[in-house]
Amino acid sequence: MIENYFEYSDEGVSFSGDILEVVPNRTMEYYPNIDEELAIFEWYLPEFAHAAGALNLTLNQFINWSQKFNNDEFINDNTKAKMWTQFPYLNDNTGRGYGWEINEINNQKSYGHDGGGISHLQIIPTQDLTVIFLTNGYRNKYISYNISSTLAGIVNKELIDYSILAYQELDVCFNKHDIEHAKNIIQKLKKDSSYSKINLNDIINNLGYHRLYYYEFPRFKDAIEVFKFNTELSPTSSNAFDSLGEAYFEDNQLQLSLENYQKSLQLDSNNQNARAKIEEIQKLLKTK
Repeated sequence: MIENYFEYSDEGVSFSGDILEVVPNRTMEYYPNIDEELAIFEWYLPEFAHAAGALNLTLNQFINWSQKFNNDEFINDNTKAKMWTQFPYLNDNTGRGYGWEINEINNQKSYGHDGGGISHLQIIPTQDLTVIFLTNGYRNKYISYNISSTLAGIVNKELIDYSILAYQELDVCFNKHDIEHAKNIIQKLKKDSSYSKINLNDIINNLGYHRLYYYEFPRFKDAIEVFKFNTELSPTSSNAFDSLGEAYFEDNQLQLSLENYQKSLQLDSNNQNARAKIEEIQKLLKTK
């Protein structure tokens, strides 16, 4: 990899998937522990997993690689097109090429990948634009794609994604548990014509699920807070109550979970997920 993709094999590039290995000037990664305090992430990748990580490089090396990649010095456009084709998974069409994530920014295809959820590479071929965002950790996960997309919008106004901007503003509010500010943000966004096409309910729902499932240590209380906010914002949404029921279920608050699934089913009698969860919870409650 180093010989074929980087100019200087002894400067700014190394392979190491072991936190105990001494790599001069390597930046350590920080993640929140179970108490949500930042701590060094202790990780180890055996050699067979090096494709999933372990490449350490400087920003300058990353830029040099990116320029060569975009200039077809590694592979040509035909091969790129094949690599960026949706991989034919049997049960997944969420946007994965051959090792690359496939996304859209304002209906324009972008290709890239994050590094442990803390860094991001994103290429938008139609705009001849590449965004490289590097950081060494997070307190609040899965912001790297949003940040790189926001940076793309700063460079090119055609790429401004108002859903992401709304997500970020609300994310800050929920991180601070400032519900009143979140309500004010909602009112502000509803009055702004730039945000007229975004789906606030889906955005808030995603914020809840990120807290529920996408951290090393689930944040049940935070997820419940966000989902409750969504039910208050959309009291006729079956999906909002379904999500709240799921969060209560994961937090082992079965009675509250049951009540919200029942509310979800009441709002949408075709919600088979809510129907199945109600039966499951009722059986669990009988055994207690």
